[in-house]
Amino acid sequence: MDKRINLVKALGITYKEDIISNMIVALIKHSRSFRESFLSKLINLQQPSDFSVRIYTRILTSVGIPDIVSVIENERECYLLIIENKLKADEGYKQTLRYASKECITELKKILGLSDRKVEEKFIFLTLVPESIPTSSLFINISYEDLINNIPSPTEDVGLKMLYEDLSDVLLEFYKDLDITDNDLILEKFTEKTEPERLKVRFRKLMNSISNLPNGLSRSPIDEVVGTGRINYIVQFSKKSWKGKIAQKTEEGKYLLNEDTFDIHVEFTFDAFNRSFTLPLHYETRPYLPKRKIANHSEGSEKYLYQREIVKRMIHEKIKSLNDQSIKCYNGSNQIANTKIVLNENTTVKEFKEQLLLNLRKISEFVDETVSELKAMS
Repeated sequence: MDKRINLVKALGITYKEDIISNMIVALIKHSRSFRESFLSKLINLQQPSDFSVRIYTRILTSVGIPDIVSVIENERECYLLIIENKLKADEGYKQTLRYASKECITELKKILGLSDRKVEEKFIFLTLVPESIPTSSLFINISYEDLINNIPSPTEDVGLKMLYEDLSDVLLEFYKDLDITDNDLILEKFTEKTEPERLKVRFRKLMNSISNLPNGLSRSPIDEVVGTGRINYIVQFSKKSWKGKIAQKTEEGKYLLNEDTFDIHVEFTFDAFNRSFTLPLHYETRPYLPKRKIANHSEGSEKYLYQREIVKRMIHEKIKSLNDQSIKCYNGSNQIANTKIVLNENTTVKEFKEQLLLNLRKISEFVDETVSELKAMS
């Protein structure tokens, strides 16, 4: 008999969060072997067989709808487990903060009949991307790779066994060959026609492999910008001296801008659709406001823009004096310069990182000089 069809792949449900949440609930509810392994290895319960489990999907609360909620209890102990399930989607606006809030917990306890019990809360951020960081530190990041590597297939039901094994097979394909070594070819790793989420994991691994940044620079967490026909993964390099004060708001909600409400940073970007790397230098408001919002929803913008023009002119003069064709001056609403990273089909990851660090060093030196000159002038 030929190998059977993968049901999860055939139905196209690999990344359907609601359906996969239903599957997890069914596995925990109907398979004792899966349930006890889940409680032992992911919830760290010493005697999982001593506990009964009630588990539900999508319980409505006033602050949102957690993907999975479970009550794990015996006569002595009671746990309220909240699982936020993330496959291709990123966390919604402060979702984990809302689900870990006192308001949400109180509502769930009331709905589940736990108001009079002593309850310990546990939170899991179940994610496809291992490096994803939930906004609430109470949520423990557990990847699907952790799940399928630690929880064996259920033994009680052939249907559940087939579904879980098929999901595991598809996800193992996702996690295959995501590591990056210094000897890899950078374009080969990032021009592969594959899922953007896989490229995001590689981008994170690439950034995490750079430990010693030049001239006191620090790096932000990886961010993602999604627009029409594009997905960009972004990381910012900056330092404390490159940032001014955070603009306050008036009672009418307008931002109070001045010469000190600025943010200078290098916004290193990987465009997942065009498979390209860029290294622009930004001078923006703090917090960032687009050009239209500066014009219509701020006060004091003339002071900010006047100072920005001075900084831009000083930096442009320094760039021109370098006589370096890889660094170009820009006059955008936030971008004031851009540095070209030269790549070819033989460029290794190590060579790419060396070039990135060299460019960051050059940029940081003329920005530091500009900031110091401005401070001396004031």
